[in-house]
Amino acid sequence: MMAGGPPGGGRGGPGGPGGPQRPRGFSIRTIESLKHRGFRWFFLASLAAMASLNMQILVRGFLAFELTSSFSALGAMGIASATPMFTLSVFGGVLADRVSKKRIMQVSQTISGVLAIGIGLLVLSGQLRYEHLFITSIVQGVVQAMMLPASQAMVPEVIGRQGMMNAISLNAAGMNFVRLLAPAAGGLLIALIGAASVYFLMAGTYALAVVLLVPVSAASALRPQRLVALISHAGMAQDTPPANGAGPAGPPMRRGPAEGGVGAAIRAGFADLGEGGRYIWRDRNIFQLLTVNFLTAMLGMPFMVMLPGYVAEVYGGGADALGLIVGVSGAGALAGALVVASLPEKRRGVLMLLSAALIGASLMAFVSTDSYLLGCLFMATAGVGTAGRQALSAVLVQTHVEDEYRGRVMAVFMTQISLMLGAAFFVGLFAEVVGVRPALGILGAVLVVMNAAFLAFSPTFRRMP
Repeated sequence: MMAGGPPGGGRGGPGGPGGPQRPRGFSIRTIESLKHRGFRWFFLASLAAMASLNMQILVRGFLAFELTSSFSALGAMGIASATPMFTLSVFGGVLADRVSKKRIMQVSQTISGVLAIGIGLLVLSGQLRYEHLFITSIVQGVVQAMMLPASQAMVPEVIGRQGMMNAISLNAAGMNFVRLLAPAAGGLLIALIGAASVYFLMAGTYALAVVLLVPVSAASALRPQRLVALISHAGMAQDTPPANGAGPAGPPMRRGPAEGGVGAAIRAGFADLGEGGRYIWRDRNIFQLLTVNFLTAMLGMPFMVMLPGYVAEVYGGGADALGLIVGVSGAGALAGALVVASLPEKRRGVLMLLSAALIGASLMAFVSTDSYLLGCLFMATAGVGTAGRQALSAVLVQTHVEDEYRGRVMAVFMTQISLMLGAAFFVGLFAEVVGVRPALGILGAVLVVMNAAFLAFSPTFRRMP
């Protein structure tokens, strides 16, 4: 339950005419959101899509290191995905504010499935080259730039504000559950049935995600004030828009001088981006939340891209060892996300910083041992910190952002993924020079110091409920 809403039955509160119906007779608070039918289907679809994505990241990295034996090659694939995600995700946010988020997700998942089939066929025929993996990384980055803002911004619409913290935390728990199963399964399946079959399995899972989104109602998949589609905004729809370009219940939609032209849509899109940027700059809470998350993503997440090479070089392990250590990290992340979902709504800013610091401390411990079992343990604690940081930051951003800017702000928020992948390129180059263990250890130390500094000197996080 989000603080500040009416206690129940009133307008906008649970059970009231303006808010979602709160489920009754269900005492397990952690999974309360699953009582909402629309969120159930959305949740299952998200699990299916993220299972494929997480499996793909591991299998693609394994194949790339097998083909090249190079950490810089792993990092290069990261920046191949990061560049379109970083440059295009803000446009994905504009798109999410204007058209059906459900349709964006379904189209994106369909494209991802086609890519998986293509790579599977190349592996099966023995013609796979590193260049193929690199190119598909770029295309996948474009797809994720469109899908992720829509997915994040859709959660409050499906569940309503009153259940938003629980839904976001539960969604994070589910994502980390597939982080537990999907990479571990991917590594084991490579050893058992081969990489080609794993890619075909991923394609099938993407198709399942598309189907699972079908029951999500149009009413919960579209924001009322953004029912005018982007194509209508360009003047290409058959129907006449409302007077002054206004949507059914929202502010006027911009139209350029070339009424009905594509140029007008492009200019309006850039104007929307500018408005979103100014909003982030003037809102202290949003600005500082995004800053911390960007820095944490660049320092504390590239190790995941380096893991295929790390496991091979330090432990002498193959796909099964890689799958297990990533799976253990996912187990820790699952535990962390479930804890966050059950926490009271207090001191979440402080908890977010502590979670990020835990990632750094775990990395320092991870690179200090030659033991595979201890490495798994420290990956589990890193997973706890990762889940806590991701869930709490998403909840805090969603709580503070205004509805009018939600899609654009969440698009900027999701660029942390592209920043992580981009940083992985430089971490890979650094690892080639000083070694992968010193490189990751230095990142962990800087991450601990950074979050300690924010905790000590930034009252914004200490004031966040």
